[in-house]
Amino acid sequence: MHCYFISDNKFILSAVQELPRYTEGEYIFLCATNPIYREIQPLCEDIVVVAVQDRELRRRILHVPAMNSCRVIILVNIRRVSLRGLSRTFPWVFSEKMSLNTLSRILRLATRLPVIRNKVTERETLLFDYLCRGYSFTKMGRKMNLSAKYLYSLKRTTLVKYGLPEYGCTGIQVCRDIIGMRPGKNQ
Repeated sequence: MHCYFISDNKFILSAVQELPRYTEGEYIFLCATNPIYREIQPLCEDIVVVAVQDRELRRRILHVPAMNSCRVIILVNIRRVSLRGLSRTFPWVFSEKMSLNTLSRILRLATRLPVIRNKVTERETLLFDYLCRGYSFTKMGRKMNLSAKYLYSLKRTTLVKYGLPEYGCTGIQVCRDIIGMRPGKNQ
């Protein structure tokens, strides 16, 4: 099994190169600003850690069809580091500011779990697409023929499902990227 680290931050890449001292496995470190990352196709069950802050670049990386069969771990600028309440479904979302020791524990845990994806509904897909376009809940309600209250509840439930309930815009964008990873929806 390979473990890919893809980041647009050279400081993060240099720090995670210490990981082989903590955990076994074959590690591949890729700078997302270098076009060579596009040629890498992770195999089924590989681990892919994506620490890319550029929203559009992160979306393009996560929507590569091969990601659907990988254990994807997304590192973003949030506070969450706790492993408590960790979902058994991938992808996982964590803070890019975690220690190497915590990251190595996460990687060891990920190797032991099968690749299972959360179920994503068409409503969730539309909701997060509209939210990222700046639509109000009232406008989305009219377009989707649903109440604004129901849509707000769906947004909250989905953010909680991915461990992002209090992260506002970042949570919405990461959820949109994750939802777009489902088979048949990749670009």
